[in-house]
Amino acid sequence: MGTIRPGSASVQPVRLAELDGSDEARAAATARQPSAEALVAQLGGLASVFEVPADDPCVRALKHDPRTAVLIALIESEFTLGEILDMCGNLWVEALDVLGDLVRGGAIRAR
Repeated sequence: MGTIRPGSASVQPVRLAELDGSDEARAAATARQPSAEALVAQLGGLASVFEVPADDPCVRALKHDPRTAVLIALIESEFTLGEILDMCGNLWVEALDVLGDLVRGGAIRAR
């Protein structure tokens, strides 16, 4: 039985042994996480531009989360994936996870 690691749009189950801070535990947890390069490739590359389906009730509900709302506003402003990640600064990995979840969930799509 695992526990849930909070703080990410893509919450991953982990074994309690992986939380002990050892090198082996960190390596096991990291091996299950897709690399940033893989996530960028899945989203179509840094030059990708996304669109939000017009007046989608799902997207309206997502805008209640402040971080997701900011990302959707940037998408609606036609920034590229690379520009969005640059604007997110140190939180670019989390933003990349959220964008991936939005694409997989159909809330946004590549143009």
